[in-house]
Amino acid sequence: MLTQTKPSAPRTEQLPDIDHIAMLIPILAGGGAEHVMLALSEQFSRLGRRVDILTLDAHHPDSVRSNQLPDTVRLVDLAVSRSIAAIMPLARYLRHEKPDILLSTLHHANLIAIAAGRIAGNTSPIVVRVPNPLSLIPDRASKRDRIAKWLSRYLLPSAAGIIAVSQAVADNLVDSLKLSPNQIEVIYNPVDVDKIRRLATVAPTPELDIKPETPLVLGVGRLHPQKDFATLIRAFAIVHQTQPAQLLILGEGPERPRLAQLGHALGISDAIAMPGFIENPYPIMQRAHVIVLSSVFEGYPNVLAEALALGKPVISTDCAAAREILAEGRYGKLVPIGDAPALARAIVETLTSPAAEQESLRQGIIDQRIDVIAGQYLATLARIRTMSLDNG
Repeated sequence: MLTQTKPSAPRTEQLPDIDHIAMLIPILAGGGAEHVMLALSEQFSRLGRRVDILTLDAHHPDSVRSNQLPDTVRLVDLAVSRSIAAIMPLARYLRHEKPDILLSTLHHANLIAIAAGRIAGNTSPIVVRVPNPLSLIPDRASKRDRIAKWLSRYLLPSAAGIIAVSQAVADNLVDSLKLSPNQIEVIYNPVDVDKIRRLATVAPTPELDIKPETPLVLGVGRLHPQKDFATLIRAFAIVHQTQPAQLLILGEGPERPRLAQLGHALGISDAIAMPGFIENPYPIMQRAHVIVLSSVFEGYPNVLAEALALGKPVISTDCAAAREILAEGRYGKLVPIGDAPALARAIVETLTSPAAEQESLRQGIIDQRIDVIAGQYLATLARIRTMSLDNG
């Protein structure tokens, strides 16, 4: 493995500018990747770029972020129900529109983008943003995910550029695909600190039954095995035996029935609420006594950075990128993955110890402001486009 270090800012030599950026997101769901791409699209547009957001199905029931698209960004609906069916419509878009560059994210979309780029005749350089460690897609994953993992080994190296969201993801790509570190740019996800703090002052919607006098433990993320909210619920059951507390998990996904059943089996259903996806989670994050990330793996856990932006105490499983963001535990507690007793101890210690200094916690994301990260993206995309033109 490579030594994990803070990503350096891209080189700033004079390069031809990028005027038209296309960004491929499978669906505008409630996940972190979608959140980041929308934030970047808004910032790119603000900086005078023409931005198209391409999605496979704008009317998919999980497209909960459709109404968050900035007015200055054009939505292009490829209008397909299956990922593989998007290749030809995307190729037609690339041939017709000829954007300066196409930036895609998530494993399936990255493969679609590379295939469509080849069919279109490489009219636009394809840059893939890799949000999760490739090798950590479990062997028990769906057939679709296993095929995507296998294809990534052959197609990903042919992209014009690869952006990893953390050094941990970059290291994993080097190990998994035998790439040179020079082929990968590490750019952390942006944190719009001012916007987060502003939204945190809004009354939460929907209004939740949060008891102000009872410590609030908060988890945020898709209800998916990767997030391992089952371990958080088991840990909370241990905490609940010794002190009053309430657990709130914000998010939606296929694990909801299993998690609800687990809470019932542990006898703590009355102390747990899962209200689903909430468009603005920040007022609730602001009211939390501790924010917990229980994931099995993360490429870049946005919720940790957003919690630090609000100056909130955090606990995380030691899942590579979390260790990076929390600076080896300087900005929050790290516990072993899947260890409910250890997580319970960390929650109790956090709830019973003096609150950390908020400004000290905010230092953890000082270099991840949206304007800084957007600038890094634009410099990287311009350099990749120049290299592609020189080689083409």
